[in-house]
Amino acid sequence: PLDFLVVDLDGCDCLVAEGLMDLVRPKVLMLEIAFHFPPPFRFSAHWDVKRSHSWNAEYDVDQLNPSSGCSLSYAIHKFKPFGYHLLRLTHTDAVFV
Repeated sequence: PLDFLVVDLDGCDCLVAEGLMDLVRPKVLMLEIAFHFPPPFRFSAHWDVKRSHSWNAEYDVDQLNPSSGCSLSYAIHKFKPFGYHLLRLTHTDAVFV
């Protein structure tokens, strides 16, 4: 069993975490959140084989990238069916239990 899972990819965080739910169900899930999409808006970056390579080539960790990550509302909506509820927020992450 896995106690704690952190997903911080600067990209498709929610999609990767959702895929991992098929393999593991951690007691605590911590996800990087795109807070520039405030509730109630739902947003999640998606992988696109045609465009993702150019996105990676231009990515700069020191600059705001409005097309990466997922919004808090999206994460809450996606992980509720797995039994997760929001526990707390940090300045960059959401913690679910």
